Amino acid sequence: MFLTDELVARFLKRRLEHADRVVREIHSRDDMLRYAMIQSSGDVAGAHLDYMANGLVVLQTMRQLVRWRFGGWDGVGAVLDFAAGFGRVTRMISHDVPDERLWASEIDPAALEFLSDTIGVRTIASAAHPSGMDCLNQFDLILVSSLFSHLPESLFIAWLERLAGLLQPGGMLAFSVHDKALLPTGAVMPKCGIIFQPTSESRVLDAEIYGSTWVTEDFVRRVASDVAPSRPCLRVPRGHCGYQDLYLLLETPGVKAPSPPQIDPGPEGIIDHYEVDQENDCVVFGGWSVDRVTRRAPSSIVVELSGEEYQTIEEFENRPDVRHSKTPVRPEKCGFGVRIPLQLLLQRHHVTVTVEAVSTGGVRSLLFAGELPALHLRVVRTRCGL
Repeated sequence: MFLTDELVARFLKRRLEHADRVVREIHSRDDMLRYAMIQSSGDVAGAHLDYMANGLVVLQTMRQLVRWRFGGWDGVGAVLDFAAGFGRVTRMISHDVPDERLWASEIDPAALEFLSDTIGVRTIASAAHPSGMDCLNQFDLILVSSLFSHLPESLFIAWLERLAGLLQPGGMLAFSVHDKALLPTGAVMPKCGIIFQPTSESRVLDAEIYGSTWVTEDFVRRVASDVAPSRPCLRVPRGHCGYQDLYLLLETPGVKAPSPPQIDPGPEGIIDHYEVDQENDCVVFGGWSVDRVTRRAPSSIVVELSGEEYQTIEEFENRPDVRHSKTPVRPEKCGFGVRIPLQLLLQRHHVTVTVEAVSTGGVRSLLFAGELPALHLRVVRTRCGL
C-alpha cells in the first residue's frame, strides 16, 4: 500500500497546485473504490488512481460551472456536496474551497464520520426521506453527483424540492441524471418519463429507495417547474463525467434563463489493442480518443510509467473503424499507439501505467491506470463488450 500511496501522491501532484490538501486515504467500505477494483481487475494501484481521477473530473467540471455562474470560487460562499458518500468528490473540492465554506451530507453514519474526522469537512446527516433531514443552513452552491440517477419518482421529486429550498438567493443546484438515451437495451421509457429499477452498486442502502433511474428531459423540467416555479432550469447533455446529463437549477426567480454553459468533461476514448512484440522486444498498445467539445482528436495523449512522464502524443493516426460505433460520429484521425521497450520494464520492480487524454481546453480524462497485465485484460474485456 505504501507504493500505491506514493503513486497516488505523484499523480495528484502533477495535476493539482496544492495536492497536499487532498486526503489520499480511502475508506474500506467505499463502493466507488470497490467499483474501481472491479474495473481494474483487482489491480490495487490502478483502482486507487482511477478513483482519484474520477473525483478530479468532477472538480474540473465544477470549476467551469463556478466560473460561469459566480466568476470563480471567490464569488461562492457556502458549498454543499450532497450524497457525498465517502468523499471521492468532497476531497477534491476541498482543494479549492476552504473548510469553513465546505459542507458534506450523507446518510451512512460511517461515511459521515470519515468525512468529518478524516477529510475534515463539516457534515450534515441525511435521511431516507427529505422530511427526516435536519438542516437550517443555506448554500450558494449544491452539488449532487449520481443521487437522482438512483431515486424512485416520489423521492426524486421530494429531494429536488428540499434541496432547491436550501439555496441562497442567486445560488445554484447542480445535479446529474441518467438520460433516457442510456436506457439498457430492450427497456422502454413510459409516458411518465421515468423508469426506476430496485438495483444498484450500494451494499448499504435499501434498493427500494436507492436503485437505478432513467429520465427524460421533459420529466426533469416538469418536476423542476413544479417544485421551484419560475426558477431557470438548464440542461447540459453528458455534462457530468461525459456520461450523465447535468441539470442546473438557479435560485433566480423570474429571470430569463441564460444559455447553458458549455462544459468540457474531457475527451472520450478507449485502449483497444495490446500485444507483446517479441521481434522488437517491446510492449505495444493503443486505442482512440476524441475531444467531446470539438469532436476532433484531443490535444494530446500523456503516458506515465510509475508516476513519471514517459511519452506525450500529439500526432494521431487514422482509425476509420470507430466511425461505425453507436456513439456520435468521430473523426477518422483519432488513433494513437504506444511502444515500451521490454528492457525498460525489466529495469523496474513495479510498473504502473497511466494513459490520459487531454482536451484542447486542458481537461484530462483517464483512459487507463494500472499494471500492464490489467491493461491486457481491459483490452480483452473491451473486445468482448464487457
